Amino acid sequence: MNHGEHYMSLQQVSDYNDGGEEDYEANDPGEGGVFEDYANKMHMEQATRNTDMIPTEAPSWPDKRKKIFGVMYPSLLDEFKRGKAQTAWIGSLCMSLTFFFGPLAGKLCDHYGPRAVIIIGAIISVIGLATTSQARNIFVLYLTYSVIFAFGGCCIYTSVFVIVPKYFLKHRSLATGMIAAGPGAGTFIMSPILARSIEGLGWRGAFLVMAGIIASVCLLGCAFDPNSPTNPAERDVCHAFMQDKKKRHLSRNPSYLLLVFVTAIVILGNSVPQVHMARYCEEKGISLQLASTLYLVLGLCSVFARVLVGRLCDCKFVDQRCVYQGCLFVLGFSTLLCPLANTFPTLLVYFIMFGLFDGGQSTVANVLVLTSVQEGQKARAFGLWLFCLSVIMACGPPLAGYIADSTGSYAPAFYLAGSSIVTGASAFFVMYFLRSNAEEMESQTKLVVIEKVTVV
Repeated sequence: MNHGEHYMSLQQVSDYNDGGEEDYEANDPGEGGVFEDYANKMHMEQATRNTDMIPTEAPSWPDKRKKIFGVMYPSLLDEFKRGKAQTAWIGSLCMSLTFFFGPLAGKLCDHYGPRAVIIIGAIISVIGLATTSQARNIFVLYLTYSVIFAFGGCCIYTSVFVIVPKYFLKHRSLATGMIAAGPGAGTFIMSPILARSIEGLGWRGAFLVMAGIIASVCLLGCAFDPNSPTNPAERDVCHAFMQDKKKRHLSRNPSYLLLVFVTAIVILGNSVPQVHMARYCEEKGISLQLASTLYLVLGLCSVFARVLVGRLCDCKFVDQRCVYQGCLFVLGFSTLLCPLANTFPTLLVYFIMFGLFDGGQSTVANVLVLTSVQEGQKARAFGLWLFCLSVIMACGPPLAGYIADSTGSYAPAFYLAGSSIVTGASAFFVMYFLRSNAEEMESQTKLVVIEKVTVV
């Protein structure tokens, strides 16, 4: 038999699988299980099992802390009286370093496994928040909140997203969407809790409340199965790629590089409204309690959008790139129009729009990054992506605070934020002309599956 005879069409494979039990045994008298292992399992069994092993609350830290810090921001401004820009650096550095530590967290996941890393991350986060509550000057917060809490959160965030592709194939986008819904769910729950904690216990007590809640992640992390399943066909293809292509470096993956570039531009503007909105509301005469309600609505809309978009992206007829780009354009233009919102109802409309489309783009961004690289590169690629975002993320909120202090208005800051998001959405048009390593690997996986079936 020559090499070409090892392959058959997908329709032939389908007909082969649709045959009755007698036909199946006639075609494969002794080794019928091989086809089931490599074809059916690839598309059915692994895609739906173990869904209860991954806690949806765990990875909420990077997005959630942008919204949560927005609730704490006015209290810290009043306590330390350091100005909008310098105070904004606390939350900005925290978000930035959460991503900055990504490569280190990825290596820890590869070496020790996601279960150990998420538990250690939760413990470190609790220590950071507890010490933050005792800070007497703003520079201590730079260490305890911006560095220690950020590192713990990064361990949590990275370990969850790294383990998802190991469990899910057919419904991978939906699973990622449900995981990414953590930020919205966290905001929906935490915003009113923190607002009431600040009123009753002060901002120091609110940080202790956060520490107690995050301690529960230690228990959630125990639900991770350290022996996570892997797809045999993907494993064979990865091995072949390593032998034939010497494990192609990420710097030679144009789709991955473009995603890093686009998301970096987007996050420069995306982090601004979530940090400064509470103070913006105060300047418009809206109370902190009503402002926290806006964050609650934002979280609820984000949860809904992340799950919906995740499910939508699993449909074969949906182009994930179009969904991502559409969400970015709506997000950017709505932020450009935000300065026109001067009342609670108009700000509520903006928060609904922001929550829906920010939640949608967050889900698709994670899916696109994880599927743009080969299986053996996912942890490293995800960590490097977070690291690159950290550099840009550190600049957004402080820059917006500086502009607001200099001009006496938040309007120019929102114009900058919206323009940044629209610019990223426009640059994403290049993606339609690129072919990712993951697409090449998927086509190779199908050939491996078919070859194994035919040879057996």
